[in-house]
Amino acid sequence: RENESRDLLSPRLGLRFDATSALTLKTNVGLAERAPNFTELFGNRGSILGNPDLVPEEGVNADFGFVLVRDRLGPASRLRLEAVGFVAVVDDLIVLVQNSQRTAIFRNVDRARTVGAEIAAGADLFERLRLALNYTYQDARDESGIPSRDGNQLPGRPRHDLYHRTEYRRDE
Repeated sequence: RENESRDLLSPRLGLRFDATSALTLKTNVGLAERAPNFTELFGNRGSILGNPDLVPEEGVNADFGFVLVRDRLGPASRLRLEAVGFVAVVDDLIVLVQNSQRTAIFRNVDRARTVGAEIAAGADLFERLRLALNYTYQDARDESGIPSRDGNQLPGRPRHDLYHRTEYRRDE
């Protein structure tokens, strides 16, 4: 495979519809290809081992969602609520798998499917406090057909992911 060269394409189509001044509907669909990166191929000379036999990922991604914005509601301003559902089917997905107590190695999963939803909300309170909250649910499964792996949750893909950020601005 030395000196092998290949063009990777990722065509995408996105549509956006402003239903009202506050509500936007949006959807995206795309084909994606991703080559293994340097760490995935060669490791980090420590606990993560590289795998020079990795092949590029190829898949289809789609999502549909909405964004709702409002300038002000009582003491809150810059209110934003976004919700998105998504699905991805990927052949040769690259995942990091624990292979001993101290090491992990990258490998390709023949086929993987991820279905999920994300909700994001944000607002400014009293012009000084900014709040942001994101929650993602995803069901990421191995669909390789290999009996010991088929149907298992993919490693490194948490089912629930929650992020919160609070910022306070003071007068200077």
